[in-house]
Amino acid sequence: MKIEGHLRMPLLITADWHVGSKPFSALAYDILVDDVKDKKVKDIVVCGNILQGLSGRKFEQSELLEPRLDRQIDLAARYLKQLPSSTKIAMISGVNEEATKNRYKGYDTLKILAKMIPNATYYGQVANLKLGDRFTLMAAHGQGRSPYASSHPIQRAYERLIVQPDIFVMGHFRELIHMFVPPNRLLIEPGTLARETIYDKCRGITAQVGWYILHDYDEEHDEIEVRFPRVY
Repeated sequence: MKIEGHLRMPLLITADWHVGSKPFSALAYDILVDDVKDKKVKDIVVCGNILQGLSGRKFEQSELLEPRLDRQIDLAARYLKQLPSSTKIAMISGVNEEATKNRYKGYDTLKILAKMIPNATYYGQVANLKLGDRFTLMAAHGQGRSPYASSHPIQRAYERLIVQPDIFVMGHFRELIHMFVPPNRLLIEPGTLARETIYDKCRGITAQVGWYILHDYDEEHDEIEVRFPRVY
């Protein structure tokens, strides 16, 4: 596994903001910013779908979509600039950003966004990072629906990895879940900043607004904080 960057603790892990959509919770984001400041968070990992992008709409090749996408990028930049400049931000793309690239001439919204934020780094679809001096962390974004099965999607995704990191975090399913798998590997799905919609309920999807803060982690003990603000 080629290490692309380094992370420090306290580490905040989040995903699926959907900036530019109606369900995006500005209140939840304000609480997240307060957490970063109050808990002296050093690094943030955002596991995809930062923007709403072109998700959920028909696409016509002749459309001039840059203004709509540019507004989302500018809005996300205003939010990210509220974070302390000393806090590093690692971003990866989700299905929304990838759909935008695939359907609109390679328009990479997060690459543009990262250039606007001096303390942000964009890693593409997957980031292989080092946590502290010893542990590896892979950040990714899932796809599809979360089926009802004995094993959770993040478990199945982890089992398919050829090289398995110490910590695996995956966005997309918008649930707040963490679990340990032998030999003492940590898997995290870090929730969302988008409120649950009627459409979600009709599809049997439960969106859990929140994020994780990893204060400490080694082979013998860990300190994992689950943040689940009430924003409804």
